[in-house]
Amino acid sequence: MSMLKAKLENLDGLDEALKPLYTERDGAYHLAVEGLVDKSKLDEFRTTNTKLKSDLEQLTDKYGQVDLSRYAELVQADQDNKDKKLIEAGKVDELLEERTKRMREEYDKKVQGLESQNATHVRQLEGLIIDNSVRAAATQSGVQPTAVDDVLLRARSVYSLQDGKATPKDAKGEVIYGKDGSSPMAIDEWVKGLEETAGHLFVKSSGGGPKNQGGTPSDGKNLSPLEKVSQGLRANA
Repeated sequence: MSMLKAKLENLDGLDEALKPLYTERDGAYHLAVEGLVDKSKLDEFRTTNTKLKSDLEQLTDKYGQVDLSRYAELVQADQDNKDKKLIEAGKVDELLEERTKRMREEYDKKVQGLESQNATHVRQLEGLIIDNSVRAAATQSGVQPTAVDDVLLRARSVYSLQDGKATPKDAKGEVIYGKDGSSPMAIDEWVKGLEETAGHLFVKSSGGGPKNQGGTPSDGKNLSPLEKVSQGLRANA
């Protein structure tokens, strides 16, 4: 059996029994295996992590011995000296203009800091509200416990808070509406829709008869394509 690729541009030439193992997403077909991460994402993470580590080491080597309190005192002393010279030269208007400029810069920095903190809090609140709703919907819809985190990641790329409500949007930023066509798709409806595009995330119902360790009938008739592939790999091991 040939090795299955994690990502395919199309399913041309792929065995019919293997096609159900792939889920279409972002213009490509991805192998529906829990915990699988695209190699490009891993490479990007490693590259970013390496760069951040290098930048931190450079900053530590350059400024690690700097006394920040002493540095602030020196900066203030230098500024006081400049102000004193302007006063002695009778350049009061220039001094006032300079101080006004400094006050405005300090004010802008504080505003930017508050806006950044507010944005962080909004994202945290958004994540909390959406995650809680998704977890509840996933449990009610029969998502496998080990697949809940997968569903959460998918939901975060679709839902965001808008006017205090979890609102789904597509790649173009347009609102996704529910079956009624008049209101944004509710999270529970979205989760249920995953059964059609990502059925491997859900607990499979099984019929009667003896069960094997995977919880499916031992005769193999109700095995999914992915389970059949796994069973074949175990048999050939």
